[in-house]
Amino acid sequence: MLSSCLRCGVLGLRVPSLSRGCFVDPRDTLFHLPQDFKGEKVAREALDDQSVPKASRLKPEDWNRLQGKPPYGDLGPQTREHHTFTYQRKMFGTYGSASGINPGICWPRKDELEEMEVAEKLEVSSEDLITRIQRIKRRKQKEKEALIAKDKLFQRNMLKQPALIAAFEKRQKKILEEEDLQRIKKEELVEEVRAYFGYRIDPADPKFQEMVEKKKKEEAKREKELKKREKQAAELAKMIAEAAKMKSKKEKQDSKSETPAEDSKSETSAEDSKPETTSQN
Repeated sequence: MLSSCLRCGVLGLRVPSLSRGCFVDPRDTLFHLPQDFKGEKVAREALDDQSVPKASRLKPEDWNRLQGKPPYGDLGPQTREHHTFTYQRKMFGTYGSASGINPGICWPRKDELEEMEVAEKLEVSSEDLITRIQRIKRRKQKEKEALIAKDKLFQRNMLKQPALIAAFEKRQKKILEEEDLQRIKKEELVEEVRAYFGYRIDPADPKFQEMVEKKKKEEAKREKELKKREKQAAELAKMIAEAAKMKSKKEKQDSKSETPAEDSKSETSAEDSKPETTSQN
């Protein structure tokens, strides 16, 4: 029974969200509130006076939640939903003594005890308090690890930012250079056509288009010839490098074959130079 009571109280965090204007069970209300209750308006005026960074664009209560504080601070409950057992139990379970709520409110009411007794009789197997606490701790640990991993990813991406910006600027510079090159080529082409015809011709003129096509073919032919020469030069350099490599390899092999012959020749000459000795009895 005690475990069921505590599950209903401190650990009863998974409750339906209470939105403004929703239905409130009369049994869940701490005490009767008048119909002309103005607490919400007072809370809004008081919260608006709090200093919240403008860059966050958060409401004061959301800013307090982000800072790990009760949403309405010292103002306490301000709406009808805030005066319910469910909401205040949730606040105490989230913020503890900082919420300013009496912990005794977490103890179930008489009608809740009766409902829990019926539920326990119908339950085949139920989690004990320790098991539920461990499950909640594991869930919070996973959330914490996911947040840490996300923060590390953010830090790594921030370290890459200067290199990415430099690469982007380099690409933009290359694009601008190519555009300038194309513009210069076009101007040179117009001048060549003008020099060919002897007067400045309209680019829309068919004669101009014919000359442009002719120049393009000539340019493509020059580029093809240039690539061919570059390819031939690369092949020639490769052949020279391979020939030099083979020559070096052959010289090494020749030097190795000459070394044993010289060693055997020196050994033979050393044996011939030894004096003859006779044994005397």
